[in-house]
Amino acid sequence: MAEARMLLDTEVVLDFLFEREPHYRPTRLIMIAGRVGEFDLWMTSTQMMDLAYRLSDGGNPALMPRALERLRGLRTFIRVQGVGDTEIDRLLASNCEDPAAQLLVNAAVDIKADFLVTHNAQACKTNLLTVTDCEGVFDWLRDNREIEYEDVEISE
Repeated sequence: MAEARMLLDTEVVLDFLFEREPHYRPTRLIMIAGRVGEFDLWMTSTQMMDLAYRLSDGGNPALMPRALERLRGLRTFIRVQGVGDTEIDRLLASNCEDPAAQLLVNAAVDIKADFLVTHNAQACKTNLLTVTDCEGVFDWLRDNREIEYEDVEISE
């Protein structure tokens, strides 16, 4: 059974795919742990389409095959929560200031996530789940479940 269920923000996934510092190491550890079943990782269908667009440099047809290949790789260990009429109507009925952030919060609640992992925790404030960055996930697991990931060595 997974130690934690997480909805990942698009920027967190891009940190992993583009090896962006200073976030790459903790993001990579989350992805590896997800791949081996330690974490249950999720994104929304709209985020997957955003990734396709961004990985193909704005929808460039010549780059789309590689972008889709990378998404297929992610799908081997990241599950997708669909966004449909109900989710959009619930978003439109809210008084949120940041619709994209609210959609992430709603999706995280729908999948019963333990964490919404993002760099923009301020925009995603909620008392329904823990909103944090990658480092915060590991801090929470250490403090609340006595699980230590700090010493995990990852070979290149």
